[in-house]
Amino acid sequence: MTVRIHEQKNAIERINQILKSESEFTLIAGELNSLGFIQVSGTDNPASFENRDLELYVRMYSESDNSVKRYELLTFEEIEKELNNKQ
Repeated sequence: MTVRIHEQKNAIERINQILKSESEFTLIAGELNSLGFIQVSGTDNPASFENRDLELYVRMYSESDNSVKRYELLTFEEIEKELNNKQ
């Protein structure tokens, strides 16, 4: 699949804005869903979302009060490198 880099960069900027302005997991998950992300893991830490069209992956780590304490926003290319480094 060919990713349009400018679309991916625009999405990264938007996602970073969302994650920096909101802290409640449910609100952030809804925003990610509206951007075409699907949740690929449960709400366990981390909860993971991906958008295959944009080749983006989000991991969110939450507190017991349902607030997001940190997140990672990765491209599929970065995930591939991460997996290769573990081998």
